[in-house]
Amino acid sequence: MSPWLVYPLSFLLFFAGGGFCALFAKALTRKVGLSQKELEARGILPGHDCGLCGEPSCRAFATSLVAGKADLGRCAPGGAELETRLRGLFEGSEAKGRVAVVRCAGSRKDSPDLFEYSGIQECAAAQSIYDGPRACRDSCLGYGSCLSHCPVSAIAIVEGLAVVDPQRCTGCGACVEACPTGVIALIPADDPLFVSCNSRLPAAERVGICQAACNGCRACERPDGAPSFVVDKGLARRSSWKIADSASFVRSCPTKVIREPRHAAKNGINL
Repeated sequence: MSPWLVYPLSFLLFFAGGGFCALFAKALTRKVGLSQKELEARGILPGHDCGLCGEPSCRAFATSLVAGKADLGRCAPGGAELETRLRGLFEGSEAKGRVAVVRCAGSRKDSPDLFEYSGIQECAAAQSIYDGPRACRDSCLGYGSCLSHCPVSAIAIVEGLAVVDPQRCTGCGACVEACPTGVIALIPADDPLFVSCNSRLPAAERVGICQAACNGCRACERPDGAPSFVVDKGLARRSSWKIADSASFVRSCPTKVIREPRHAAKNGINL
């Protein structure tokens, strides 16, 4: 065969083969039922099929992510780096991660138990007995249900209170689901402060049973001129306003319930 025919035929076969592969890939995608977004998510996931995310495989997890039925931070092997990549895929490059915080500062020293609980050392079990032994029904019970549900070991129990290590936490929300009193919440990972009190009691009753409770004094409102915290029904709440001077808000609180997520580490508490 003439060399002048070999080269054109080679190019034709190359492009035809490429087109066939593309068509085959599309057909395969339709066959296995994976969308483009699912394929991208599956490519990001580690492929261990460990089941720690709550799904039987990484492929199933990718499908749940696309359907909006799974949390982006539930992949324990991937950690925070993987969550950031998934958030970039599903929420855009500007999406921020989240971190869990415990909205309770009342240790048993600050708020003694009403009775001695000697049952199963699990928060839901303790709460089933007269709403639990703690005087505040919205407090941390301290029996570690959140700890056992955390896939990345980011929680410890210190002096009867759950404490989260924000450096390890991926914001998956497993601890939030496990907590029967609703004391754990997820906040933006770049938010420097939160309120470590969640009591729905009137301020006077609240401070009567817990020395570490928010007293509703409003000292946290505008210490630096910005409404970064507001007091609603006697309880301080974080607003959407950005914080310029964290130290001024921390200093303003007489009961020290306005805290940084890294409060434990900064105060020498080992997790």
